[in-house]
Amino acid sequence: MLQTIKKYEEEDRSAAAKKDRHIAKSRVEVIKANKEAIESKRMHNEREREEVEMILTYQAKQDEKMTIREDEEAEKKNPIKESRRSCRRGRGRRGDEGTRERRGVRGRERDRERKRRRGEVLEVLVEAETQTTMRSQTY
Repeated sequence: MLQTIKKYEEEDRSAAAKKDRHIAKSRVEVIKANKEAIESKRMHNEREREEVEMILTYQAKQDEKMTIREDEEAEKKNPIKESRRSCRRGRGRRGDEGTRERRGVRGRERDRERKRRRGEVLEVLVEAETQTTMRSQTY
């Protein structure tokens, strides 16, 4: 009976040692798997950051292209304005002098027209006054 007890104790010890080896082996595998998962997650996050950066770069390029295109379309819609701007840039102050001169000529013409009209009105008034004085003298 003592031999049977020793045999069972020996079997228990060997089973416990086997279990301990299995636990240690499992622990090493879990640590290895955790390290791999952590590295995989880090790589995934890095790839995701790179993709976001690439998308933002692409969007910035597209925005720049769109801005250029909109500017070109605006210039196409307003070729007259653009040509005027370029002419003004080329003329410098001479364009301002021409404008001042034209405004001056127009102003003088308006003044002459006003004076002419006033003169006509004065003539009519003088004529009417002379007629009324003639009438009053005849009566």
